[in-house]
Amino acid sequence: IKAQSKYKGKNLDIAVTGASGLIGKDLVPYLTTAGHKVERLVRRRPRKGELSWNIHKNQISSLNDKDVVVHLAGENIGSLVRWSKWKRQEILDSRVRSTALLARHLASLKRPPKVLVCASAMGYYGSYGGDILTEESENGDDYFSHVVKEWENAAQPAINAGIRVVFLRFGIVMSPQGGALQRILLPAKLGGNPPIGGGKQWWSWLTIDDAVGEAFDKTAKLLGLGYPGGPAIAKLAMHGVESEYKFPRPMTNRKGLDFSFSGLKTAVLNSVNQTVTLTDQVKANIAKAFEEAVVETLVIKCKRALVQTGLTELVVAGGVAANRKLRENLEQELPSVFYAPPKLCTDNGSMIAFAGHERLMAGNREALAITTRPRWPLEDLGSI
Repeated sequence: IKAQSKYKGKNLDIAVTGASGLIGKDLVPYLTTAGHKVERLVRRRPRKGELSWNIHKNQISSLNDKDVVVHLAGENIGSLVRWSKWKRQEILDSRVRSTALLARHLASLKRPPKVLVCASAMGYYGSYGGDILTEESENGDDYFSHVVKEWENAAQPAINAGIRVVFLRFGIVMSPQGGALQRILLPAKLGGNPPIGGGKQWWSWLTIDDAVGEAFDKTAKLLGLGYPGGPAIAKLAMHGVESEYKFPRPMTNRKGLDFSFSGLKTAVLNSVNQTVTLTDQVKANIAKAFEEAVVETLVIKCKRALVQTGLTELVVAGGVAANRKLRENLEQELPSVFYAPPKLCTDNGSMIAFAGHERLMAGNREALAITTRPRWPLEDLGSI
């Protein structure tokens, strides 16, 4: 959101490789809802709005006149496959050959993109313990350090052609949708949660995490409202005019129950930035459109959850459960839905702390050791 607010230029024409990966799946809707044109480079037969490429045949659709190319493709290093000699070669080849193909193609164009944003990794450095590392720090001497060095070197033809090349030396991406966190969660789901390593290793990490409450808070901040954002947005939205703004319903066209509101927040940001005078009525209109987008998204996901599970009753909790519009729409769309009174719909952390306090007062005691239990069935908890 902060980066988007700084961008004052024209909408861009962008090509993305690896758009189906963990980062690409969030990046593409983030860019399109900001108004940019995005075309995915795919290995299968392309559909409308897609381009094709094949690194084994050195074939690629023309990228003439593109403003930016974002290169995220590469063999998954987090899959549950042993790093055999074949796997290691595939990890190397998928990165080096794809980057080389892109760089050579871009260098040959009459009207190449101005920028190539190329995924890379912090594995470039190897193990330096607690040392502070910069772009000038030396390359490591282990297997993945070699992979990353060759990966970045493969972009040299684009650099030589005068194209600005940006290497994203990512850390570990933490998301329950994939990557390292999904692997770490596996033993916990199976009932065990042992320490990982010796506890002294350094992890440079980033996260893809956009909760509903955070979306309300960020939007409220953009409109100059108070905190928490949920009540402020809901109150202002009551005075908004319908259809003045239309914001995206993120990830509703994808299978599954995951949601992310990064693209929605960007759409709100763009609307605010494009408004000459942010009057009270304009703020109300934006608040109304934002609330409608969030509510419709949540209702679609809740209905889908009931269909997938075969259940008929839904319990809604947390701060957003106090939203009047959400309650009205859920009651219209679902056969049976339950909530706590609005005054008890607060931050999830506060609700969990209160539940713990009630159990403590009832005499429930546990050892001081912290034992993580994800997906704790309610029937395992005795009544108090």
